Amino acid sequence: MVSVSQPEELVMKPFVLTLLRTLLLCLAAWTSGASPAPVFAASELPPISSHTYTIAMTNGGRTETSAEPFMLGPESPSHAFNGIQLSWMVVGDPSLLRLELITQHDGVWSDWMDVTHEDEFLLHDAPEGSQTSTIYTIEPVAQAWQLRISTPDAVLGSITSIRVTTMDTRTQTDARIELPAATEPLSAGAKPAIVARTTWGDATVKRWDANGSAGLTTDATWMPTDAEIAKPTHLVLHHTATPNAGSGSDWPARVRQIWGYHTITNDWGDIGYHFLIDPNGVIYEGRYQGLRTDGTVIDGAHNYGFNRGTIGIAMLGTFEGVTPTAQAQAALDNLVAYLMTSARIQPDTTAYYAHQRMTLNTIVGHRDAQLPGRSTACPGTTLHALLPSIRVKARAAVGVAPAQRWLTGVTVSDADVMVGEPVIFRMTVRNAYADTPISGSAFTFPVSDSGYVYQQNECWAKQNAGGAPFFPKASVGSNRYARFRVMAGIRDWDTRYATRTTTCPVSSTENHPWRWSIGAAPLAAGTTRVISGGVRFSAPGTYTVSFGMMKDWIGYPDNPCSDSPTYAACALFPKTITVHMRTTPTPTRPPALRTQLARETVYAVRRTATAVARVAQATQTALLAEMTATAAVAAGSPTATASPTATVTPTATAIPLQQTAQRLAAITQTALAQRTVIPTAGVGSPTATRTRTSTRTPTAVLVGGLQPGTFLSRAAVNSVNALAVSAAALVVLESGMPPGIALYNPLTLTQVQRLPVRGSTANVLVADSTLPNVFYVAGTFTPEFVYVQRLSLVSGTLRETGYWLSEFTGTPTALLANGSRLLLSVSNAAQTVHRLIHLSTVGALAEDKARTVLPGVAWQLIDGDGVAGQVTVTGRISGDKGYLLPITYVANAPVRRGVQLTTTTALNGFCRTWRFLAAVPFAHLYVATNSGMSAFTQDLNTGALRGNLTTGSGEQLLVCTDRHPDMLVRINPGTGSLTMLQTIGTAYHLRATSQIPMRKDTPLLITRIFGDTLYWTDGLSIGRAIIQWPR
Repeated sequence: MVSVSQPEELVMKPFVLTLLRTLLLCLAAWTSGASPAPVFAASELPPISSHTYTIAMTNGGRTETSAEPFMLGPESPSHAFNGIQLSWMVVGDPSLLRLELITQHDGVWSDWMDVTHEDEFLLHDAPEGSQTSTIYTIEPVAQAWQLRISTPDAVLGSITSIRVTTMDTRTQTDARIELPAATEPLSAGAKPAIVARTTWGDATVKRWDANGSAGLTTDATWMPTDAEIAKPTHLVLHHTATPNAGSGSDWPARVRQIWGYHTITNDWGDIGYHFLIDPNGVIYEGRYQGLRTDGTVIDGAHNYGFNRGTIGIAMLGTFEGVTPTAQAQAALDNLVAYLMTSARIQPDTTAYYAHQRMTLNTIVGHRDAQLPGRSTACPGTTLHALLPSIRVKARAAVGVAPAQRWLTGVTVSDADVMVGEPVIFRMTVRNAYADTPISGSAFTFPVSDSGYVYQQNECWAKQNAGGAPFFPKASVGSNRYARFRVMAGIRDWDTRYATRTTTCPVSSTENHPWRWSIGAAPLAAGTTRVISGGVRFSAPGTYTVSFGMMKDWIGYPDNPCSDSPTYAACALFPKTITVHMRTTPTPTRPPALRTQLARETVYAVRRTATAVARVAQATQTALLAEMTATAAVAAGSPTATASPTATVTPTATAIPLQQTAQRLAAITQTALAQRTVIPTAGVGSPTATRTRTSTRTPTAVLVGGLQPGTFLSRAAVNSVNALAVSAAALVVLESGMPPGIALYNPLTLTQVQRLPVRGSTANVLVADSTLPNVFYVAGTFTPEFVYVQRLSLVSGTLRETGYWLSEFTGTPTALLANGSRLLLSVSNAAQTVHRLIHLSTVGALAEDKARTVLPGVAWQLIDGDGVAGQVTVTGRISGDKGYLLPITYVANAPVRRGVQLTTTTALNGFCRTWRFLAAVPFAHLYVATNSGMSAFTQDLNTGALRGNLTTGSGEQLLVCTDRHPDMLVRINPGTGSLTMLQTIGTAYHLRATSQIPMRKDTPLLITRIFGDTLYWTDGLSIGRAIIQWPR
C-alpha cells in the first residue's frame, strides 16, 4: 500500500473528522467498457463512522498509569461492522506502547489481537507523533469493540487520543458472486477481464458515481478538470498493506472498504487506485472512469507527488516476506501488458517523468517514486523483488509498442547562424487520433503566433507592456481538442531562463518554451499540416533543439514529456544549431594617440610654414594688426580687414614624432611670444599680453564655407535617426517597425541597401574612428536586453560581422568605436541607473571590463586614445545640469574614473582637438550648450579637465574633423547658419560663415563631416555639400 494522502493535484473537500488522516493504499481505477448488469439489490448507505476519543491528560501532559493496562471500551457502534481502522497520537516513544483489539460477535468476544502502526497509511502531512493502523477485516461481522493499552511498569502512558473508524461493506445478500479471474494467458496486449464498479460496488457507490456525473458535489464521486487528465507514462505498483487472507474471503467487500475509507473517511471523493487485484487473480476497476477511451488517465491518489500521468495498481494484501499468489501474478502480468499496449508505454526501459523532472523505469514500485525526504516500504520487499521479471514478461508479451507520432518531420532554415539571426523551423503536424479532429481554435491572441520568432530567453508566457502574456493558455473550459500547439526547446532552458518577470514568468516549460498554435482550421484524423515558427539565439554555442506537440492543460499532447522520442509527443526530431560570431581581422595600426598627433603635427607644420612665409613678406606691425583684428572679431567688435594671405604653401614632409613634437612646441612658444591679446573661452591656456604696435583695426576677409553649386538634398526613404559616414558609405539609421539600417551612396545620396537591425529598437549609430567602413548600431533587443550589431562594408554591401547581447533593462544612449575597443552607455527607463559598458572588438564582441557607473545619462563619448588613454563622457545629470567625466584606460587594469566636472546648463555639442604644450600631449574639448560655447583643456597623461562654461546665446551643434584638427564648425540647428572657427589654445577665431539650405520649420537634427564633405539630416531628408576650408 501507499503512504500517500489525497494527492496535491486533486481538489479536495475539507476533511473535518479527525486530527490525523490516514494514508491510502496503492492503486487506481479503470472502466472496462460495457459493464455487466448489477447483481446486487439496492442497499442503504453502508455504515461508516469515525469517533475520536481523548484520553485525560495529567502529570505534565502524560497519563498516569501502572502495571494495569488502560482499557478503552467496550464500545458498540450504531451499526455492525466488518472493517475497523485506528489512528492515534503518541507523546514520547511509541515503541513502549502496546495496543490490542478484541471484537464481539453475537455476544462472543474474539481473542486479543495486536494493533500495529502501518506506515503506508500515514498521510504525508500528518503531525509528529501520529500513528495509524491498516484496515482490519472482521469476519464474521462484529457489533462491539474494545482496546487495551499496556505500558511497562513505572512508565507514563503516552497516547493522547485515538480515532476509531468502523465500516460495514456487506451487501444485502449473503450470496457471494463468482467474479471472473484474469489469469489465462492472452495474446500480446489483449484486454483482460476487469470487474467494473457497477459489479463490485453497491448502491452507494453507484449513487455517488451518478451524482458526480451529474455535476453534484455532495455525496458525489470526484470528477477531474481537464488539467487533471494526462497521457500516462508510468505504472506504479503497490500493495494495500491490508491483512492477507484466503481465497475464500469476501474480496469485493475489502475493495468497498478501501473505497469507503478513501472516499468518505479521508474525504477524497473516490478510491485512490486505478486498479486492484485480489489473490484469486480478479482485477477490479478502481477510480471512476480512471482510464479513458482516448488513452488518457485521470489523476490518481496512490502516490503523493506522482499522481499525474501514472497508473496505480494495488495488490490486495501485504507482501513483506509473503509472495503474491500465482493467480494474482498472472492477472498482474496480463493487466500490465494491456496497459503498456493501450497507453503506448514501452516496457522494461526508462522514461522521463516531467512532473517531477526525473527519469524512472516505466514500471516502478511505490518506493521507487518518492519525493526528497520521503520513503516507503511499499509494495513490500517480496513484491518489489518481482519487478524485474514483471518488466521482462511485459516486454515479451508486448514487444515494442507502436510509436504515436504527432510530428512527422521538422526542417530548419539554417543550421549555422550568427547570434541574433532567426532560425526558422517548419514542423509537419499529424493528427494521431483515430477519429477526432484537432485544431488551435481555442487560442485568441492579440498578435498572431503564426511564424512568430521568439528570442532565446522568451517563452510562450512572455508579457507585453501591459503585463499580459503574449500567447497564454486557452481557457480551461474550452474544447480540449482545440488547444493544440507545436513546440520546441533546448535542454536546461528552464534552469537558465524560467521565472523571469517579463520574458517567461512561469516556473517550468518542461524545456519546451517556444510554442505555436496549429491554426484555427480543423485538422482531420490522420492528416498533416505544416506549422512555421522561429527562434533568435542570443549567445554563441551549439544547441540541440527538440520538438513536439502540446495540448494545453492536458499534456504532450496527452502525455507528460518523455526522454524517449518514440513513445512521447515531445523531445522529437532533434536538430543541431550552431550559433557563432564571424570575426573581423584584427587591425594592425599604431596607437591612436600617436597617429592623431603625427597627423596633426603635419598639418600644424604646414600652417606654420605658411605663417612664416607671411612674416617674411610683411612687417611685424601688419602681422600684429591681423591677429588683433581676428581677436576683435571673436570678441564681437566690428569686422576688420586683414592683410592678404600668402599664396605660397610649402609642402610638409614626414618628420619623426619626437622631432615633430619639439618643433611644434617651439613654434607654439614663438607664436605666443609674438601675439597680442588672444581671448579665451575658458580656463586652461595662459594668456600672453604685450603692447599694441598699431591702433588700426583692419577689416578681415572671411574665406571659406560651403562651396556654391555643391549642395545636394534628397528625401529619405524612411525617417532618419542617425548618420555615420566613411570613405565609401553613408549609413543611415532609420526608424519604423522594425527599424532598419540603410546604405546610401555618399555622392548621389541614393539608397543602395536596407537591412533590419537585430533588435526591437535601434538607438545609436557610429562609424569606427580607426577601421574604415566599419559601423556599429546599438539598441534594445527586448525590454531586458541591449545589443550591439557590427556591420562592415564588403564589396559595396553591408554585412553583419559581429553581434553582442547582454542583460540590462534600459536604453543605449551613446556609442564609441575605435578599432580595438567599443564603449556603450546605457540608462534605465527611470533614468536612475547609468552604466558605461566596455567591449573588446578584436574578433568577437566581448565585454572585458567591469561596467563603470555614470553620474547621469550620457549623450556623447569622445575618444582620447583608442588603445590606452582617455575617453571623455558628456551628458546630463538632472534637469538642465550637464557633466564631463574623463575615463582612463590602463592595460591589464580596471578602468579609472577621473574627476567629474558639473555644468550648470545642459550640453548639446561636444568635440575635441589635439595639441602639444611643452611637448606634453593634451586635448582641447569644445562644448556647445543652450547658452553658448566653452572650451576645456584635458591633460592626456592624467585625464584632468580644466575649464568653465561661458555664456552666449542659442542652441548649437559642434563638429570637428581630423583632416583639419584646428578647425571647428558651429551650426545653429534652427536656422542652418554655419560658422567656421579656427582654434588656438582654448580660444577660437571666426574664419568663415555659410548657410545650410533647410526645409521650413524643420530644424537640423544631425550633422557629420567626413573629409571635405558635410552631411546633415532633419529626419525627413538627407543633404550634403563640399566644404571650402579657410587657408
